[in-house]
Amino acid sequence: MGCGASKTAAKDKTIKDVVDKAPSTKKADTNPTVVIEPAKTEKSPPQEGNNNFPDLSLHNNWMAKCLTPQIYQKLSGKKTPSGFAFDMAIQTGVDNPGHPFIMTVGCVAGDEESYEVFADFFDPVIEARHGGYKKTDCHKTDLNPGNLIGGELDEKYVLSSRVRTGRSIKNLCLPPFCTRAERRKVEGLVTEALDSLDGEFKGKYYPLAKMTEQEQEQLIEDHFLFDKPVSPLLLASRMARDWPDARGIWHNENKNFLVWVNEEDHTRVISMEKGGNMKAVFERFCTGLSKVETAIKQKGYGFMWSEHLGYILTCPSNLGTGLRGGVHLKIPLVSQQKEFSRILDALRLQKRGAGGVDTESVGGIFDISNSDRLGSSEVEQVQRVIDGVNLLIAMEKSLEQGQPITSQYERLTSGEHARAILANLEPVCLQQEGAAAAAQDNFPDLSRHNNWMSRCLTREMYNQLKSLKTPSGYTLDKAIQTGVDNPGHPFIMTVGCVAGDEESYEVFADFFDPVIEARHGGYKKTDCHKTDLNPSNLIGGELDEKYVLSSRVRTGRSIKNLCLPPFCTRAERRKVEGLVTEALDSLDGEFKGKYYPLAKMTEQEQEQLIEDHFLFDKPVSPLLLASCMARDWPDARGIWHNENKNFLVWVNEEDHTRVISMEKGGNMKAVFERFCTGLSKVETAIKQKGYGFMWSEHLGYILTCPSNLGTGLRGGVHLKIPLVSQQKEFSRILDALRLQKRGAGGVDTESVGGIFDISNSDRLGSSEVEQVQRVIDGVNLLIAMEKSLEQGQAITSQYERLMSGKHARVILEREKAPVILENLEPDRAQQEEAAAAAEDNFPDLSRHNNWMSRCLTREMYNQLKSLKTPSGYTLDKAIQTGVDNPGHPFIMTVGCVAGDEETYDVFADLFDPVIGGRHNGYQKTALHKTDLNPANLIGGDDLDPEFVLSSRVRTGRSIRGLALPPHCTRAERREVEKTVVEALDTLTGSLQGKYYPLNKMTPEQQDQLIEDHFLFDKPVSPLLLSSGMARDWPDARGIWHNDDKTVLVWVNEEDHTRVISMQKGGNMKEVFRRFCESLEQVEEAMKKKGKEFMRNEHLGFILTCPSNLGTGLRAGVHVKLPFLSRDPRFADALKALRLQKRGTGGVDTASEDGVFDVSNLDRLGYSEVELVQRVVDGVSLLVAMEKRLMNGDSIDDLLPKL
Repeated sequence: MGCGASKTAAKDKTIKDVVDKAPSTKKADTNPTVVIEPAKTEKSPPQEGNNNFPDLSLHNNWMAKCLTPQIYQKLSGKKTPSGFAFDMAIQTGVDNPGHPFIMTVGCVAGDEESYEVFADFFDPVIEARHGGYKKTDCHKTDLNPGNLIGGELDEKYVLSSRVRTGRSIKNLCLPPFCTRAERRKVEGLVTEALDSLDGEFKGKYYPLAKMTEQEQEQLIEDHFLFDKPVSPLLLASRMARDWPDARGIWHNENKNFLVWVNEEDHTRVISMEKGGNMKAVFERFCTGLSKVETAIKQKGYGFMWSEHLGYILTCPSNLGTGLRGGVHLKIPLVSQQKEFSRILDALRLQKRGAGGVDTESVGGIFDISNSDRLGSSEVEQVQRVIDGVNLLIAMEKSLEQGQPITSQYERLTSGEHARAILANLEPVCLQQEGAAAAAQDNFPDLSRHNNWMSRCLTREMYNQLKSLKTPSGYTLDKAIQTGVDNPGHPFIMTVGCVAGDEESYEVFADFFDPVIEARHGGYKKTDCHKTDLNPSNLIGGELDEKYVLSSRVRTGRSIKNLCLPPFCTRAERRKVEGLVTEALDSLDGEFKGKYYPLAKMTEQEQEQLIEDHFLFDKPVSPLLLASCMARDWPDARGIWHNENKNFLVWVNEEDHTRVISMEKGGNMKAVFERFCTGLSKVETAIKQKGYGFMWSEHLGYILTCPSNLGTGLRGGVHLKIPLVSQQKEFSRILDALRLQKRGAGGVDTESVGGIFDISNSDRLGSSEVEQVQRVIDGVNLLIAMEKSLEQGQAITSQYERLMSGKHARVILEREKAPVILENLEPDRAQQEEAAAAAEDNFPDLSRHNNWMSRCLTREMYNQLKSLKTPSGYTLDKAIQTGVDNPGHPFIMTVGCVAGDEETYDVFADLFDPVIGGRHNGYQKTALHKTDLNPANLIGGDDLDPEFVLSSRVRTGRSIRGLALPPHCTRAERREVEKTVVEALDTLTGSLQGKYYPLNKMTPEQQDQLIEDHFLFDKPVSPLLLSSGMARDWPDARGIWHNDDKTVLVWVNEEDHTRVISMQKGGNMKEVFRRFCESLEQVEEAMKKKGKEFMRNEHLGFILTCPSNLGTGLRAGVHVKLPFLSRDPRFADALKALRLQKRGTGGVDTASEDGVFDVSNLDRLGYSEVELVQRVVDGVSLLVAMEKRLMNGDSIDDLLPKL
C-alpha cells in the first residue's frame, strides 16, 4: 500500500516489549462459516498447529517484526463474523518480505472487526507503525476548518495544494475481502450520495468499465485516472480482484473535488486546486466530506470509525484521519542541503517527487505532506503542513539571498515549533552540496515521457553509450533527440528514436535491441527475420470489389554506405537521388516512367501530382522535425511514377526510398506481383552501379525508424464495411487478425461512410508474403462478416472462432451458418437485467476470452456460489484468476483452477463444460486411459541426433488428502515437501539424487542449477498470482535431481510435484523408460508412508489446472527444422500431427536457428504411451520432411492431412 511505508523504524527491543505486553482477546468466532459438502465426501482439515507459522526469517515489515509463534497460534483459528481469517490479514506481508530501507506494514484488514478480533496482533503493529500509539489511546477528530491558522501559502513556491483521505462504509467488507456484490453496493451508495450534491459540489461519475475513449482521455489529461494495481503488495492483498468492476471516478464540475470509488479503500476523497490556498482546499474538503456522509447516513449507512482508531481503513498505516495534506513545493536550494531529510523529519513531513510515490523530483519541485495519521486530528495535521511549508519557503528565500539557514535548522532540531522559528529568523551559513554535480549530468529528463526510447533507456545505458560514435559520426544523443523532444501521448506509443546510418543498430545495440523487442512484440536480439518476395507463394488475393475500393503495397529501402535521412549530408542525399533515378530510368515496359524533383517541378506537374494523390509535403510533424529529416527541403527530394500510375517511388522523404504499388479495386495479388517485380528490377539496377540495399539477417531491411525494420511493408486496402465497423468488438476483431485501421485520409483521420484503410500490423519477424497474406485473409473474413450483417444474420460464430485462435481462412472455409453478435445498444429488458446484476455477486465477464467465461452462466453461478469443498474451497476462488485476467484475442486460457481434489466434483457443473471445451469435446461420461508401460512404445530410440538435440518427458502429480497450491495452507505445503523429499531419498542406483530447497540454497548451488537450466523462479504471471500460487514464496519449494541430472523433480511450483526425465539426443525411448521407472518408485515409496497420488477414472491424474488433467504429460524434443519451418505448410502439418511448437526458451519465445521445442498437444483421453508415441512418430516425419527440403525435393507426399 502506498501509504504503508514508515521512515522511522522502532528498535527491536521496543517492538518485542509491545508484543510481549499485548493482551489476549477472548472474543469468539460468533459467525462460523457453513460448509456445504456433497454427501459422498467426508474429510476433516489437517491439524496443523504451529507448522503453519510463516517463514519470516528474511522479512522486514511491521507484521514480521510483531508476529510471534504464540500470537499466531492464538489467532490462526479465528475469523471475523464475515469470515476474514488471520492468514488472509498477513498474507501480503508474507509474500512481500520488504526492503532493507523501506519498512512496509505487511498486513491489511478485511473488515471493521479485523482490528478487534486480531487485536493481539494489530495493536503492536499499530503501536510500532504509528510512533508508540498505545492500545489505550484515543484518537482525535477535528474537521472544523475554522480552527486552522493561516493557510494562504506563497504561490511563487507552492504550485498546487491538496487534501485527501479515505472512508469505509460500515457493515460492508473492505477491498481485500469484499464480495462483488458488496463492492457494487459501495459503488451504488457512494454514487447516489454524490448525485445528491449541488452547488459547487455538483458533478458526474465515470465508471471505469463503461468509460468512453473521450472521457478516458480527459481524465488522463486532468491526472484523475487511476489504474489497475500492479504492486505486489496490493495484488497479494487481493485488492485487484474483478478489475475494473464497480470502480470509478467522480469529480465536481470545477474539478477541485474528486472521489475515487473502490480503489484501495471504499472511497478516496480529494480536494485540490492550483496555487497555495491550503485554507480554501481544506474548507472544501471538510464541507464535501460532511455532505457525502450526511447523504450516506440517509441511506441507513455510515463511515467506519472508533474512538481508539479513528476512521477505519484497509491498511493500518492509514488509520486515524487517513489524511494526506500536501503541496507541490518548489525549493531547489533547500532540497540540495545535505540536512534536507532531517529538516523534514523534524517538521513531521515527508517528501516524494511530484509524479507520486517512488518518483524523483524535477526542477526542485517536491510533493510535501504530513507524516502522521493516527493520534492527531485533521486540523493538527494540515496545520503541521502549513507551518512546515512556510518555514521551508523562508529557508529557500534565505538561500536565494545568499544567507545561511543554520539558525533555523538548529532551533528546529532542538524541538522548537516551526511557527515560533518563523517569528524570529537569524539565518547563518549552511553548506550547499551537490548542485554543481547535478548540472554536469547530461542524461535527458524522461519523467513525463511515453515512448519506447524512454521506457528502455537507463542512466547506466546512457553513460555507457553516450561517448560512442558510428563510423560516420552518429551519436546516441542524435538518435534519441526526437524522443526527448516529443514525450508522446498517453494512448499512442511512439518509438522515440531513429537511426542515422546502418551501423547505428550495431554500435548502439544495447539501446536499440530492447526498443526493437518492445516495439515488435518480443522480437529478440537473437531472432532472424524472414524475407519472401515470391508472389507465387501468395494464396488468393482477388478481393470483392464491391467492398474493396483500392489496394496498395508499399515499403522503404535504404542504400548501403550512405547515411540515412536524419544524418546524411547534402552530398549523400543527392547521391541517393542520383542512384535511384538512374536505376528507375533504366526500367521499361509497364515500369517505364518519369521522375519529378520537388525543387524543379512545374506548376502543372504539381497540380497533376496533387490530383493523383502522389505528392508528399515538407514534414510538419514534430517527430520528423526533431529527427532532422526536413533539413535542406526540398533539395534532392522527388517523386517518380510509371506511365500507368500504379508503381510509385518517393525519394528522400523519411527513408532513402519509398516504393509503392497500387491500383483501384481489389486485385491485391496483381498489386503484390507488381510490387515484387518492380523492387527486384530497381535493386538489380542499383547493384549494377556498385550499391545495394541495407539488409541483415537479424533486422531484415534497415530503415530509419525501428518501427519499420524487417519488411518495412504496409499492405493495405480501402475497405467499405459500415456494418462490421459499428460492432463494439470491431477493434478486437482487427487485433485478432493482426490488422490495423485508419481513416481513408491517412494517419489520425476518421472513417467516412464506413470506409477504412485496413493494413497489416506487423513488420518484423514475418515475411512479406505472410504479411500480405494476413491482409488478404483478414479482409476476406471482414467482407464475409459484412455480408452476414447485410442479410440480418449474425457474426457471433465467426467472432468466437476468431477469438479462440482460429485462422481467418479456416473460419471462412468451415463457417456455414453465421449467428448474431450481441446487440450493440441494449434494450430496456437488457438494461433491467444489468441493474439486477448489480445486486448479485456474478462477475462481469463481458470482455473476457477464456473457457471459464465461455461456460459460466448466471444460473450456474447462483447454483454453485454457496457450495464449498470439504477443505473450504469456493467457486469464487476457483474462477478468480479468470475474472482478473480477461485473456488475449489470440490465446485462449482456461480461466479457473482447482483448490483440491474435490473441486472437480463439487463444481462439476462448471468444470465439466470447461474440460469439454479445453480438451476437444471430452465428455463427462468419458473414461481416461493410463499406460505407463514403456515396453508398449514402438521405436523412439532412433530419432536422428543430427536433428533431435534433446528429449524430455514431464508430468505433474498431486498428493491425495492435501489441498492444491492455490488453496493449500503453509502446513500442507510443507507436508507435500516432506512427503516427496522422503520418497525421493529412497531412490538408489541411477536414480539416487539430492534435494535443494529454494530458501536454503547456497549461492554455489543456485549458480549450478541456473547453469543446468533447472531453477524455477517465483511466478510473475498474473494468471498464477491471481490463483494464489505464489503465496509464501519460497517456503517449502525446491528442486531435486539425480546425480546423472537426467531426472528432475520440482516441488510445490504450480502443482505439488513436477517430474521430468530428459537427456541430450534423440533417444526418447530411454527417456520415457526412466520417466516411468522414477514415477513408479516414488509412488511406491509414498504408499509406504500411507500417501498416494490423486487420480480417478474420468479425469486421470488430478492437477491444479484443468488443461493438465489426464496424463498431465508433455513429451517434447528440441528439433532442428530450419527448412521445414519456413514452409507455409509447417503449422498445418503440426496441427494434423496433434503437435505444438514453441521456441526453445519456453512459452512465448521465438525459435533460434530453426530449432523448435515440439511436443504433444493433448493430455486427456489418451494414455501416456499414446502421447509419447505421437511425438515419436510425428517428429520422425518432420525430420524426414526436413531432409527432403534440404536436398531440394518435394514433401507433398509426406504432408499429413488435416
